[in-house]
Amino acid sequence: MTEKLTFSVYVPGINETCDFSVPADMSVRESVKLIKKLLMEEYWGNVPVSQSRGCLMKMSDATVLNDALSFAQLGVSSGERLILV
Repeated sequence: MTEKLTFSVYVPGINETCDFSVPADMSVRESVKLIKKLLMEEYWGNVPVSQSRGCLMKMSDATVLNDALSFAQLGVSSGERLILV
């Protein structure tokens, strides 16, 4: 069974922090797509998701996560605090 990670993501555009759980082996790129889709559905109804890429950054040290890698490959652990930019 795939390990899941739960982390908080601050979204400046809505000034909210949301918690997400994803498989540890999911790429950051795929998780950003999923997070954006969920946020769009939750906050703006079922509208098309922006095609801009977006990225995740660690709040602790402002490191931008490489979107080609998985959370496990990047050493991201549950409880991490991230920012969607």
